[in-house]
Amino acid sequence: MAYIRKRSGKYSVEIRKLGTQNIFQTFNKKSDAIKFANQREVEIQQRTFKDTTTASRTLLKDLLLEERAIRIIKGKDEKKRDIYKINKILRYDIVNKSLIDLDNSDFAKYRDIRFSEGRSGSTINREFSIMSVLIQRAIDEKNCWLPTFPLNKKTRPKENPPKERRLEEGELEKIFNYCNNGSKFKKASPFWKPSIIFAIETCMRQGEQFKLNWKDINFDKRTAFLSSEITKSSQSRTIPLSTKAIEVLNSLPRDINGKVFPMSGDYISKGFSLMAKKLNLLGLTWHCLRREGISRLLENGFGVSECMRISGHSTLKAFEIYIKHNVENLTQKLAINDSKSPF
Repeated sequence: MAYIRKRSGKYSVEIRKLGTQNIFQTFNKKSDAIKFANQREVEIQQRTFKDTTTASRTLLKDLLLEERAIRIIKGKDEKKRDIYKINKILRYDIVNKSLIDLDNSDFAKYRDIRFSEGRSGSTINREFSIMSVLIQRAIDEKNCWLPTFPLNKKTRPKENPPKERRLEEGELEKIFNYCNNGSKFKKASPFWKPSIIFAIETCMRQGEQFKLNWKDINFDKRTAFLSSEITKSSQSRTIPLSTKAIEVLNSLPRDINGKVFPMSGDYISKGFSLMAKKLNLLGLTWHCLRREGISRLLENGFGVSECMRISGHSTLKAFEIYIKHNVENLTQKLAINDSKSPF
């Protein structure tokens, strides 16, 4: 049953439905109110009506704040990174719109603003993914029906090409000299050089390496156990340790907190980037050491599945990003293969 009332110069429509929320809408013209009421009553009778009331009352900000609260409670590093992204998104006007009012143009405007601020396509897509997941969850779990999904795939910017940077000839020696020869790095921590060697030898992620505890090292079996609490995939795994990795571990002092490398991830990221900048090693980050380690394993004859077992990749697509073969090594292999050719 529809009721139309005039309030403060506008016409309010209320349609009462048995067993569900009532429908409310306001119009400037009485004719529009009557048309809306008639259309909705027909849809209800034909059982084609979809209620957008909840969607109209739910702001994108509400979903982001709720998700941020959940991730703060969970507290895992990946969740903390998403909290940082959520805090960024909350600064923009798009979050003040209700789900029913959101459309593709809002996301296109957000994309253009972020581009103008110097953000990459990959960064913007990660922010879009957070918003997209939350909107879809609201549709599935909160009865927020939408006639169309507000974010069009074509609005998403192109991803940056995968990075291929790994260590070039002589760069590792420059890094070690910088760590050894009276630099601030040597004064700040005796763990810099060992941690760099260990990163290449084990192919660990930064978060895995710097949360590794001595209790998880088995010297007899030459293995390191990475618990589900410190891995990105939340799945534990045990990796083998090379002779060089064991040598590094034997050279380290024991820290009272039980960590193998008592250095924070933020300290490592900023410190290594600063060192690379001073040495003019353009584009080199800590993550490049993981790519270097994986590429070395492949060049030394390890199979793809063996490398994935060590690195912790669950899909080949994700693993392929880290494969960067040395072209000179490939040329030498081709030369050897040519010598065996019957032609």
